[in-house]
Amino acid sequence: MQKIEREKAKLTGKIKKHAPVLSDRYDSQFPSDRIGSHFEIGSAALIAGMTNVLTLRVDTLGVTYKELGIQKHVHALGHNDPGISSNGWDGLRCRMEIEKLHLKHIADMAQKLDRVPEGNGTMLDNTLIVYMSCNGGDHHGGQADWLFVLVGGMANKLKMGRYIEYPKYREEGHRTIANLYLSLMQAAGMQTPETFGQPDANLKDIDVTGPLAELMR
Repeated sequence: MQKIEREKAKLTGKIKKHAPVLSDRYDSQFPSDRIGSHFEIGSAALIAGMTNVLTLRVDTLGVTYKELGIQKHVHALGHNDPGISSNGWDGLRCRMEIEKLHLKHIADMAQKLDRVPEGNGTMLDNTLIVYMSCNGGDHHGGQADWLFVLVGGMANKLKMGRYIEYPKYREEGHRTIANLYLSLMQAAGMQTPETFGQPDANLKDIDVTGPLAELMR
């Protein structure tokens, strides 16, 4: 602990330089403001060198985005409840508006990192931002389809700037989240096994080993 505290003390100057400016937003009860505050603090921590890894859970099932005109909480949106928005939006439209808010903050973070010189490029060139949903393709179902958005260069270890879609569950060529995790670990320089996590017995006849070849350089 003493070693960690000494290392943190060395960063005092950088922390003061990149720390966000405190405002009334940090006392706001609106979820969108709180999310923005978390992104500001997280971005500052990365840029100041306090951490190399940041995890943000942008909301929970009980959150209600009344400031966006959405009257029901996030859990209700998953069930596509009717009449949940004063704008006449259905659950799908409400979720789209919330995800647009999340992506706006991710874009702001990426722009901040892109303004920080690092190596032969910028901090964004050497960073990977992963945006993932807490819910798969079915509600309370098999969760066979998962969407991921990857932003950043990760030191040019991954092929970025594309949309990739794999065959459906149990079809030839199907890949899993474990394959994505193996890709990220190998891009980070880790030595990895052929598989990650608990194997799916339903995929025993399908090759789901190794990283995603379409993503690796």
